[in-house]
Amino acid sequence: KFGEGNDGLKTIVSRFGQEFENNFSEEVSAQATRHVFFRHAQTHLNTPIMEDTIFLGRTDVQINQESNSIPGELTMAIEQNNVSTYIVSPLRRTMETVKMLGSSNSANINMQVSRELIEIDYGSFEGKTLRETRNTYSEVFKEWAAGRDPKFPGGGENYESVINRLH
Repeated sequence: KFGEGNDGLKTIVSRFGQEFENNFSEEVSAQATRHVFFRHAQTHLNTPIMEDTIFLGRTDVQINQESNSIPGELTMAIEQNNVSTYIVSPLRRTMETVKMLGSSNSANINMQVSRELIEIDYGSFEGKTLRETRNTYSEVFKEWAAGRDPKFPGGGENYESVINRLH
């Protein structure tokens, strides 16, 4: 058998394999494009308050300037991955969040707007509370409870539509 009785050759082949794997991994890692996904900062409409939580999709509102700070984990991920381009939805809150990230370096922010990244279209649910929609559109909640993915009434999307839009 190959290498039987020849520990020196086995060691050489093993070291070669390990070194090749390490070098290959470093080369691929150095050339790979990295993506950091994050959600926009909080607005006055998307503050979670359980039954009074508002369906906020395509309504274009600004972020809460006074109460927003960027989480340390996000800042660290952006620094570690050397983020150079931000791809945002056309909604103001996404662009304002990116500007907050680069507030000390806003001249060097490269922002590209992508219509495909716009929030889900909640249709008739848009701007309404969870409580209001649960009472008015109980059939949609029954569909969700059954594990189905109905479209939001009034011309809205469902989650499958959003995933297809992103492909």
